Formats: sequence, C-alpha cells, structure tokens
Amino acid sequence: TENGAWNWESDQQPVTCGQQNGVLPMSGPRITLPLILTLATLCCGVTGSQDASGNALLQQARVAGGLIVHIGCGDGQLTADLRPNESALVHGLALDPRDLVRAREQLKSLGLYGPVSIGLLEGERLPYADGLVNLVVNSAPGAVADTEIQRVLAPGGSLLTKTADGWALSRKPVPADTDGWQHALH
Repeated sequence: TENGAWNWESDQQPVTCGQQNGVLPMSGPRITLPLILTLATLCCGVTGSQDASGNALLQQARVAGGLIVHIGCGDGQLTADLRPNESALVHGLALDPRDLVRAREQLKSLGLYGPVSIGLLEGERLPYADGLVNLVVNSAPGAVADTEIQRVLAPGGSLLTKTADGWALSRKPVPADTDGWQHALH
C-alpha cells in the first residue's frame, strides 16, 4: 500500500523482500511493518545465555555479513567469534587501553587481525558514518547512548544488548519510503 503497510487481503503475488508496496497472498487483518518488528522482538528478543557464542548471536540477529561492531570487546574472544565468513568485517571497541592490548593480541594469535580489528572507544560518538553498521553487539550497555547506536545502524540493522537475562535483540526500522535498491546514491 501507499503507506508501507502490508495488505493481507490482496490476491497479488508476493514481491521480493525490500521492495516497497510488498503484498503477501494471505487473508486477514492489515498488519504494519512496525507491528511485525515489535512482535518479532517480543517473541525472540532475548537469548537465555549471557555468554552466548558469536555464532549464536549472529543466528539470533540473522546477520551473515557487512560491518559488525562489538562495543565493550573485553579480551576480544567474542569479537573474533563474530566473523561468520569473508563477507563480514568486525570492529571491536575496547573501553580500556588494557583491553585494547589484550584483544589485539588475541586476534593476532588467532590469525584474524585485519578483517577483525580492535580500536579504543574515545568519547561519546561512534567512529562510523550514519547508517553503515549491520549489527551492533553491545556488551557494555550505557557506554554509548542508544541514539548514537541507532545513528550508525543501517535501516533493518540489528542491535544485540547484553542484559541480566541474556541478550536482547532489536532492529532499526526500515523507512516506509525506502525501496529495495541497496546503494547509497541512486
């Protein structure tokens, strides 16, 4: 529909994901994309383990590539585990200079330094352009403002935040006026 809501009562064929005016061949009430995202977050938003593996977090976030950022990377082990394949770059942000040194040594010992790198979080602003990051894994809630994390997340990007109960998942909504073209300039 014109306002970006899914029209569940149509008999049109489905269109590819990401295209505006997508229609699913089902009957029932009209459900908007924000409602779908909210329900998805409520249904599968928290994993049961605080120390989930990088692979489990990637599966929960449904991210397989792009730029992955780990805030509060500690010794770098989880940061290293967040690289699912060669289509991903991972950048860990240490909160302390000692963690920076330990995490870099860890990555070098694993032979991953390069596609997985570590920097020191300095100040309140993340060192990324607006809408660039596909996944933020936040092991240090409160170290960076939520608005700053949302600034760097790409539309549809995922945020996994460590909680007392595990990891909470949220997604940045895709604006209704966004089409399926994935390039910045068009």
